[in-house]
Formats: sequence, structure tokens, C-alpha cells
Amino acid sequence: MANNQRVCVVIAHPLSIDLQSRITHLGSPVPYSMDVIYASDLLRQEYMLARDKGADAVLAEGAALKEELDAMLARAEVVFVPALSNPNLMARFSEAAAPKLRWVQVTTVGVDQLRRSGVLDRPVVVTTGQGLRSRSIAEHVIWAMLTLSRDSLRRLHDQAQRLWNPRGRPMRLLSGQTLGIVGLGSIGGVTAQLGKALGMRVVATRRSAVKGEQNANGVDEMFPRADLLEMLGQSDFVLLSTPLTPETRRMIGEKELRAMKQTACIINISRGDLLDQDALVRALKEEWIGGAVLDVSTPEPLPAESELWTLPQVIITPHISATAGDLGDTNEAAVELFCQNLERYLAGTPLVNVYDRERGY
Repeated sequence: MANNQRVCVVIAHPLSIDLQSRITHLGSPVPYSMDVIYASDLLRQEYMLARDKGADAVLAEGAALKEELDAMLARAEVVFVPALSNPNLMARFSEAAAPKLRWVQVTTVGVDQLRRSGVLDRPVVVTTGQGLRSRSIAEHVIWAMLTLSRDSLRRLHDQAQRLWNPRGRPMRLLSGQTLGIVGLGSIGGVTAQLGKALGMRVVATRRSAVKGEQNANGVDEMFPRADLLEMLGQSDFVLLSTPLTPETRRMIGEKELRAMKQTACIINISRGDLLDQDALVRALKEEWIGGAVLDVSTPEPLPAESELWTLPQVIITPHISATAGDLGDTNEAAVELFCQNLERYLAGTPLVNVYDRERGY
């Protein structure tokens, strides 16, 4: 990178003053100069104006605000994107609106929020937040398995009714049960480690798996994707932690659900479209499987009329499995990842967590 070249970095992620300073005063010996612009407050103002008063209000009352944001993104070479999609930001990622854009850092594992922006169709490098929230999501999965194994839904219902009822489904230990992980990435890997610590047998499949290969996370047996049905048939709990791609969309349908044990439970913390939701409803109503835990759904929010809300042995959480822990800690980890990549970008060395368009993650 030429010494006199200035890199315009737009921060769309809401950050504390300390974390903003960490980016602004990036300590690196490489010769460069940056213009760091913090756009998150202005983006939020524009979003709130559009939400509360409509798009016409943005053109009228927010004309100056829109003009300022347009100018920011027109200069941007690098953009740091928050986890929650802001449609006003996404609309500014086109070739015409952001002609200098070269790199976008997101804080999520998936890049769904970018798909409609058109940036994935441009020669723009996209890096993900893989690994940032793995522990939070993995602990959510452990909570889900314990909740179902201990018949906690019935216990909480009885408590609300002030009913002392020792009867119900037999409680089970997690120890000795089999956890099947579909997608052994960073989230699946941490979950595997926690499952092993609780005495579970852990099996897993991933795109590149070779049957019988050893895995550093302590997985007892790896399965190629072609052997998914065999893995499902062995599992007491099935975790969906694979990215959503054309290959994985609705990868769990009637055939896969019927391959599971009648007592098995499925847990989806990735994307709703991995599951055929209609087939899942039938599987639960007709008792092909024993239960489901859904942190994601299709669509989101899950409509109030969905039968999933009322089915027994179903736990629904509003896409929150990644949010445990202190928000400042989460933002700090995201900023550290971004700064690591920003130093690499400025030095002209390869970035980490680069999104692969061919694989879809």
C-alpha cells in the first residue's frame, strides 16, 4: 500500500468511546494513514426516522442526514458492520453508492444480512465473526438439552399451577447420551467439548469429513455428509450448527426426521431454513421425534399462529443464543478481531475469517 494512500474506514457498529479509540489509534508499524468515520449514531437516527415516520420523512426531514451518510459510504473503502441488519446501510453497498468499497467486516458467522445489498456480487472481500459467540451459543445448547432431559417444561407448568406432581416423563442424564452435530465449525466444536465434559458421546458431520477421522474437539466419530442419516439414527440430540447455503437449505426434511430416534430432540441455533418447518410440525405432532429447541425460525419473528408455539416438548427462543455475557465483552472481542484484520489489510497480508462465496460461508 502506498505511503500517501489514505484508507477511509466507516464504523457502522455502535461502540463505546474506548473501543472507538482502539480502532482510531491502531498501533501498527506499517506506513499508512486512515480516516476513521463513525456512522452508527447517524444510521440509527435515520433508521428511527424511517421506522417512526416513514420513508418520505427521510427525504424531507432527514435530507441533510441522508446526504451526510451517502457521502460517508461513497468514500468508504472499509466498513465494520453490526450484527443486526440496518436496511439503510445495506442500501448503500451498491457499486454506485459505494464505488471505493473493498472490504466489509461483519460480526456474525453468517452473512445473510448482506445478501440483498448486492455486495456479495461485487469483488469485495467479506470477513465474518466466526468464533466470537461460540461459547454463548454452546452453553445455550447445553441448557436446552438439560431442560428437555429433566422434563423442565412440565415442571415449570406444574409450578405455575401450584401442583405437586412427581409424575411425568422419566428424567434422563446427559451422560451416556449421544449428541449429533451437523456442522462442526467453531460453534459445533465448543459444543462438542462441553458435551464430552458432561459424559456424552459426540458424533458429527461436516462438509469435508472423512469417515473415522480423528477430531481435536474429542468427537467420537465423524461422518461424511453422505452418511447423515446414519448419524441421525444414532443421536439422542441433533444440533444444527451448519451455515445456510444452497446445499444445506432444508437439509432436514421428512426423510431425515424419520431417520431420528422417536425420543430424539433437534436443536437449531443456525438458520431456520435448514429445517423443513412443515415437516417438523408433523414430526412433533405424530411423534416421530421427541422434541425440538428452536432459536431460529422461518420466518422471523415466528408468526403467532404457528403451531410450534403450542406443541409440547418444544422450546422457542427469539434468536438470542449468541447474546449471553456482557455486551461490552462481546463488542471488545469483535473490535479485537476487526483490528487484527485491519492491521492485516493495511499491511497487505491475508485476512482471517474470509467468506468463501463458492462454499457459501
